[in-house]
Amino acid sequence: MSSSIPPIGEPHISFHHAVIKTTWAKQLIQDLNVEIEQFIERKPYSISFQPEPDRGSYVLQVNLVEHIPHTIPCLIGDICHNLRASADFCWMGMMRSLNPQAPKDTLPICSNAKGIKTIAEKTFEGEILVKILDLLVNRIKAHYDFQSGGNMMLADLNHLSNWQKHNMLVPSFAVTELGDNTIIKSDDGSRIDLSRAKVNGRIAQIGGSHAEMTYDSEPTVQVVINLKYLGGYQPINETLLDFHRLMVQSIQAFCEAFPSPHNPTFD
Repeated sequence: MSSSIPPIGEPHISFHHAVIKTTWAKQLIQDLNVEIEQFIERKPYSISFQPEPDRGSYVLQVNLVEHIPHTIPCLIGDICHNLRASADFCWMGMMRSLNPQAPKDTLPICSNAKGIKTIAEKTFEGEILVKILDLLVNRIKAHYDFQSGGNMMLADLNHLSNWQKHNMLVPSFAVTELGDNTIIKSDDGSRIDLSRAKVNGRIAQIGGSHAEMTYDSEPTVQVVINLKYLGGYQPINETLLDFHRLMVQSIQAFCEAFPSPHNPTFD
């Protein structure tokens, strides 16, 4: 996508600014990956194979032996903020297209489609209102009524962006893939082959009173973050890239709803 900025008016100038925010977020994601790779290469952790008596299963516990560099949570927070702000830029562009002195506002994410309609009707009318409602309800789906198609990914990005305003977005470290020839053996003779299995901390249920795990290559450890709506801990890199794609698609949706030769272009 391209965002060279000619002397144009709203909402198109804000659409360009939104693209700049997502482009900058993409650069920060690349910077974050470098920071994480450098940290993990030092293997600043130990991995323990621990039983969960209440569940009858075993987990791989990752214990850090050095502090997470402050650059990692700071970059995660900055990325979430920039991506969430890109939607706000588009929304404010629409509001300023009607009133250049429009008060600051954020893209509404409501409990349901009815809430979006209530907010939109306070500012827009006529054909613009119809387009705004179609955009937010049917395309971006900016609401929490997930049974009716609400956008869980946008809800999670919004949650993380709000959290980072007052708290550090400190991630966790977890085993996400087991190594070659990973075998779990129990004292009752049970045996499970989990070679290259994708996991999320909890790895297996097995009989007996004691089990051990052996492997030929070490498990993969990744930085993960807890998502409120999509559920559980997810690898941070894939999550942020998914957020980035979502917001680029949202900007594109605004541009398609309000077409102009002055809009940014998308590859």
